[in-house]
Amino acid sequence: MAAAFLGGFIALACLALFAAVLVAPAAPGLEAAVAAALPETGVTNPVTGVLLDFRGYDTLLEVAVIALAVIGAAALAPRETPPAPLAGPVATAAAAVLAPAIVLFSGYLLWTGGARPGGAFQAGALLAGGLVLLEITGSRPWWRRGLSGRLGAAAGTAAFLIAGLGVMAATGRFLDYPGPDWGYAVILAIEAVAAVSVAVALSALFAAEPGDGRPGEGAP
Repeated sequence: MAAAFLGGFIALACLALFAAVLVAPAAPGLEAAVAAALPETGVTNPVTGVLLDFRGYDTLLEVAVIALAVIGAAALAPRETPPAPLAGPVATAAAAVLAPAIVLFSGYLLWTGGARPGGAFQAGALLAGGLVLLEITGSRPWWRRGLSGRLGAAAGTAAFLIAGLGVMAATGRFLDYPGPDWGYAVILAIEAVAAVSVAVALSALFAAEPGDGRPGEGAP
């Protein structure tokens, strides 16, 4: 009886919430403001303009959170034991064929992000899939070993900070790009480093395994 009452209450609450959303007045939004200011960024994709210019601080913090997640995973998995490779010629052949294609398509997503859907996070996530594919087939890239992987995960945050301080010398404001030409170049540079950083971070999180907690077995 109690379960039926609770289920009915939840259903009525969901219906009420749905009805409230339908009758709520449409918000004006910020589409017009974004469209008016977008030419100053040097990109034509409004999502990229918002993430890398108008709300650059938020994106900087998001990249930093990913780096902190890798540091936390490394602390919980001090030995960084790689997963056992998938035996068999099929997986190895698939990795040999798919890995170059993944790199090329990741580069395309990165490049097209200034004008169409794409960008650093999409390119980095796809590239991370390629790294995971190499990882599970027995290849262990050098940038995933020990300190190199953590530095790679932090490279995106470092690129943001360097770019922000660099343009600050010209404009006096952090992450305030000096005109559309410089803005496009700086955004593309940040996204290129951030894509690699996201890829390294996600692949590192995939490969992380809990250690047994014994002292003296930490990664170098």
